Amino acid sequence: MTYKKIPHENVLLEHYHFKNQQFSCKVFPHLGGSIQELSIDNVELIRGISIDKAGIKQYKSTYPASILFPFPNRTDNGTYVFKNTTHQLPINEPALQNAIHGLVYNEPFQVDHVHKNGISLTYQSESIPGFPFQFLLNVRYGFSTTGISIKFEVRNVGGEEFPFGLGWHPYFVLDDYKNTSIHFSADKKYLINQRHIPKDSEPYNEKMIALENASLDTAFRLSDSTILVKTPNHELKMFVPNESFLQLYTPEDRNYFAIEPMTCIANSLNSKIGLRQLAPNESWSWDIDLTLTRK
Repeated sequence: MTYKKIPHENVLLEHYHFKNQQFSCKVFPHLGGSIQELSIDNVELIRGISIDKAGIKQYKSTYPASILFPFPNRTDNGTYVFKNTTHQLPINEPALQNAIHGLVYNEPFQVDHVHKNGISLTYQSESIPGFPFQFLLNVRYGFSTTGISIKFEVRNVGGEEFPFGLGWHPYFVLDDYKNTSIHFSADKKYLINQRHIPKDSEPYNEKMIALENASLDTAFRLSDSTILVKTPNHELKMFVPNESFLQLYTPEDRNYFAIEPMTCIANSLNSKIGLRQLAPNESWSWDIDLTLTRK
């Protein structure tokens, strides 16, 4: 594996390219530390944005492969109460009057260390509108010819406890919905209202979803740590920690499929479902592993 820093006149598009004959991955520090290209065993998994103004516009509207912190998905009206104080997050989904996909997806991450098989990036916040807490968010990507690992670490560097959730928002390339299925174990499915805010839940015991006719924008509470996608040509496995949640989304154009691991559901800053709290000087970690096997 080799890597190269690719400069650009627009710093948002500066990135690091990791590759060998079978693998390619591009990491963009100034686009929230996100991955904007991923191919494993020469199978394109994440297409990413074009490296131009149109690509930046696309990223800011669809958030592909973005890191979602301190909340994944949506927060109802952008408001939440923590320790008797009401906080107002920026409304970046005006059509539904929600805050969406956290607060770091478009923030610049500092590159701490880079080597041929990985990169470590950190974002430090003193205070963000709607989230007046001090934290460090470190993301470490590890690369191999068969997969990637993503290790997150959150540290409270302030004097106050804070609530948080975390997620990853990848859109995987999928050109054969008809013959693709996703397999996972969950015990609960969440029902949403017209503004995509969870309103209720119901028991869930299915083990497989065939994507041919599926229309999904749905969250599940996982009861197992393995998520498997079967296509005619390969199998993609995602491993997440216990007590995780999964958001699945099928876009209208059917060229992609979003498989979003999360530590909590949408609107958890209000519902508290899956929400975590971190005391001063404490840290917390969460990992995702992704492997691909050709058939």
